[in-house]
Amino acid sequence: MTDTLWPPNGGAEDQPETPAVVVPIISTTTATPEPELPGNLAILPSRVAVLYPGMLLPFHVLEQPWVRLLSEAVSARQPIGLFLQRDPLGEVTDLAALHPVGTAANIVRLLKLPDTSLQVLLQGAERIKLGEATQTTPYLRADITVLPSQ
Repeated sequence: MTDTLWPPNGGAEDQPETPAVVVPIISTTTATPEPELPGNLAILPSRVAVLYPGMLLPFHVLEQPWVRLLSEAVSARQPIGLFLQRDPLGEVTDLAALHPVGTAANIVRLLKLPDTSLQVLLQGAERIKLGEATQTTPYLRADITVLPSQ
């Protein structure tokens, strides 16, 4: 006795062809939770660019304090805080020169250029609010508070 399929061809002639449907699985929990941000971050001022969580931003840094900030953050594998300057032409020496709400950012890529400047790719992680300054030289550091997502 031989095995036969019934109906022949698996019944394909009897059923109309329907395209396959892919249904994504939606979950409210992530498989790997995001690591919590430290309560104190190095603060990088931005003259004109605003970064939002999840967004990628190429950023060119010329001034040596900010080059040092980014180099040390990459070495320590630490995020930074990016805050928009109140006056894009002004010099930032304290937190009062910055808007109080910014974005914690991870450094995705860092490229050291021959003129000692840096080209970095930042990715926004969380909206944050500035707290008290904990360091002003050689670059700014401050306590931060993570703001709830909207």
